[in-house]
Amino acid sequence: MHNANPINQITMPLISIIIPIYNGEKYLSKCLDSILAQRFTDFELLLINDGSVDSSLEICRRYATNDERIRIFDIPNGGVSAARNLGIANAKGEWVMFIDADDWVEQRLLELGLPYFDSHDLIVIGTQIEHRASDNICNKQFRASKNRDEYLKDLIVRNARVSPWCIFIRRSLYVDNNLSFNTTYNFGEDWLMMIELAVHARKVK
Repeated sequence: MHNANPINQITMPLISIIIPIYNGEKYLSKCLDSILAQRFTDFELLLINDGSVDSSLEICRRYATNDERIRIFDIPNGGVSAARNLGIANAKGEWVMFIDADDWVEQRLLELGLPYFDSHDLIVIGTQIEHRASDNICNKQFRASKNRDEYLKDLIVRNARVSPWCIFIRRSLYVDNNLSFNTTYNFGEDWLMMIELAVHARKVK
């Protein structure tokens, strides 16, 4: 059962950043530090502790004590899709963005979406994946789509990024179209959601 009175209530931020967390103590502080260092500050941060058994919840509480933009939801483990759905249901921002607990973001991240908020519904930000094997780091850069139709085609037949992290998503896409992540799938639920969002979006950047 999630916390009915999450820590530090705030009202109507422009952006709601949702982080599902399961045993993320190794990377979580770096993730949160990078978000709280954003030059654009009109956001709330929803930390969904998905039944972690490490020190993740304690880390969340420590950060929430020092920043009123942070809200914590502590729930039994139900998987990343259920955690994301809970975040969407409690988000107050006009825009939603997912970031994973083992991610970190550049200081300019939130600024990048601002020029497109009036005219777009999905804004896909460039990302880089670092796969650590021994001491080696392999970087993978995903193909960028130019518009909604191309993005849909890329999702279905090409190498487009299918994960929802670091994408500005207009929250009304979820609300108006009754969309939620499918909690019965352990694979492919991200891909299905991104297709649904792109279908309903007026314009994608």
